[in-house]
Amino acid sequence: MAMTSRFTLACVVFVVAAHCAVAQPQRSLAQLRKELIAPWLLTLQGDPRTRLLRISEIAEESEGAYLFNATYGWTDGGSHGPARVELIRSKQELLLIVRTPPGGLLSVRKSTSGEFVGTYKPARGAEKQAKLERLTDEQIPAKAQESLTAFKRQAFANEDKDWGVPPTKSPRAARLHAPTPTELPGAKTIRATELRVWQEKPPAPLLIDVLGGDGHRTIPGAHWLREAGAGSFGNAEEGRFRDDLGKLSGGRKAAPLVFFCLSSQCWLSYNAGLRALEMGYTNVYWFRGGIEAWQRAGFETREAEPYRR
Repeated sequence: MAMTSRFTLACVVFVVAAHCAVAQPQRSLAQLRKELIAPWLLTLQGDPRTRLLRISEIAEESEGAYLFNATYGWTDGGSHGPARVELIRSKQELLLIVRTPPGGLLSVRKSTSGEFVGTYKPARGAEKQAKLERLTDEQIPAKAQESLTAFKRQAFANEDKDWGVPPTKSPRAARLHAPTPTELPGAKTIRATELRVWQEKPPAPLLIDVLGGDGHRTIPGAHWLREAGAGSFGNAEEGRFRDDLGKLSGGRKAAPLVFFCLSSQCWLSYNAGLRALEMGYTNVYWFRGGIEAWQRAGFETREAEPYRR
């Protein structure tokens, strides 16, 4: 994996103050550059997916004020953006305060081992213990693969639970909110974490929400085809579903379609996936854990809006 090129994004330069203890001799700019210019692996307690903070340049604008070029993003790719770095230094220690997109705050002190340890407070959610570990560019691909593999192994809200229900090739007509099989014949079952990573690497799949009811939270970018997973379809319902999928996919039978509903105890997405396969779609995915798994993983949701035909 050619990871290095992902981090050659244009950096935004920020002016930050270094608060110095007057009575202590200070590190020179050359020493600071030697210590800090590098890619740094950010690990958060309880989170297997790592981030990368890359400090590419430090310049002294005036006494006690520095210019940092820094970017921040997932170690395994995805979007990266400028990070604002503040340096508080003395002879005894270095403290980095990093404001990350979109709105996180990292505060870490350099330890005797050379790592930085402290806390990270995301824009939303609880504060976590954090560690910054210096890397070389040659180490990034392996770290990226480790991060991605560990992240994808996570499961939420029973999305991997085997309820002992055998798969079927016929839509279920009754008791649609009940335990589902672990597989949908002809489709690939996908976890919340796998779907989240896929969204970050375009082209993104078409997300098809088939939950019923009057309203609910759903995955950003999903198309809500209400009742498309109903137990029985008349000619009118089948024709509407066929037309909707045709418009959303641009008539491409190989377009990746991800069907989901509430949870691993919801047959609506299972039924919709079967019908899409019967209509000749060849790249069907079943997000079995649905909205419950997505929310339990801590991913963003929005209010669902019915698809406008």
